[in-house]
Amino acid sequence: MLDHRITYHVAAPQPLPLQRLFVGKTRHDAVTVLPRLFNLCRGAQDIAARIATGTDVPAKLSQTAQEEALRDHVLRLYVALPQRLGVSVDMPATWAGKPDVILTHAIGAIPKTLDDFQAWMRSSKGLAPIFAAIDAAFPNRACDTGLLHPATDDMLFSRAPMENSVAGRHADHPLMQAIADHYGHGPLWRVTARLLDLHHEPEYRDTPFGAIVTAPRGVYGLRISCETDQITDIERITPTDHLTTPDGILERSLHILPDPSKLPLLMDILDPCTPITVKEANHA
Repeated sequence: MLDHRITYHVAAPQPLPLQRLFVGKTRHDAVTVLPRLFNLCRGAQDIAARIATGTDVPAKLSQTAQEEALRDHVLRLYVALPQRLGVSVDMPATWAGKPDVILTHAIGAIPKTLDDFQAWMRSSKGLAPIFAAIDAAFPNRACDTGLLHPATDDMLFSRAPMENSVAGRHADHPLMQAIADHYGHGPLWRVTARLLDLHHEPEYRDTPFGAIVTAPRGVYGLRISCETDQITDIERITPTDHLTTPDGILERSLHILPDPSKLPLLMDILDPCTPITVKEANHA
């Protein structure tokens, strides 16, 4: 029997030359410039730069990062995905800084069982039409990546395949485990994690491996070495780096993407923080 599986070519943009931009500069330069240079998840970037340079993290910065993450989830769930699916859903009138309002509007409360989750998807309540459309678009465990290694501090900078994603952050939640068992570690599993993440407060820490900060797409890492006040080395790692790594989330998802027309929807769900080009390579 011929294998008609489609092969895809993935092209990610070249990363900015951080060594050339920052080596020889000061700690203050890193704290000032990095969040502006990478302005998605700016609060998380700012926190990481401060931790990596030994600079104090103001309490209000954590609140800023949490508000940014909430906005990221709301825009993905209520704007980007409905537009892609051609499904209309109402958005709460006042939601900024109010995760309770969003969660109640979206789903009421997090279902305790898979049966409850499926019953909600069959309803027309909140975001149920979006989740039902995603379920229909990726049937039969389509784009199931399997269980990847979690994004642990000691592994983060290795760039090995791992589940550096918002879904990975909530993989141990009972609903996520039930969805993974029934539907696989696929698009429905990944988008459900955004509901669980609405109340997530940014976590950040200085580790022997570098500064680690949680962000809307997963975990962000930054390490900066200095002599006196001068930067001698710098390295950053993002969820998108792990998304696009060989045998990572994107490659595994594409390997069992049954319908090429669903590629734009898949990319909207995976949500890379930089433009990623994916094209059919051949029809092997």
